Amino acid sequence: MRELKRTLDAKAYPLEVTKLIYCSRTVPEIEKVIEELRKLLNFYEKQEGEKLQFLGLALSSRKNLCIHPEVTPLRFGKDVDGKCHSLTASYVRAQYQHDTSLPHCRFYE
Repeated sequence: MRELKRTLDAKAYPLEVTKLIYCSRTVPEIEKVIEELRKLLNFYEKQEGEKLQFLGLALSSRKNLCIHPEVTPLRFGKDVDGKCHSLTASYVRAQYQHDTSLPHCRFYE
């Protein structure tokens, strides 16, 4: 957030902010970041007299975000987390390096 604010304040490179990606495992942390972004955009509007064209979007949980075809049909968070872990755990990824026929998540890395 600090870098985004510094860039906006300096009106420097990049000329336009096209994406801000922030990842967190907890909803409260995401809520805090969205609130800070809201404050930053309001501050910018007050200082510059114009609204910054910026869209903030909060996404959460594997259940809501996962696009793996073996995981998306699952309905419950525990099932999603379990299947996701079975496809992304470090030992699974290490085994996949030696045997590419093993199931894995191609979206993870």
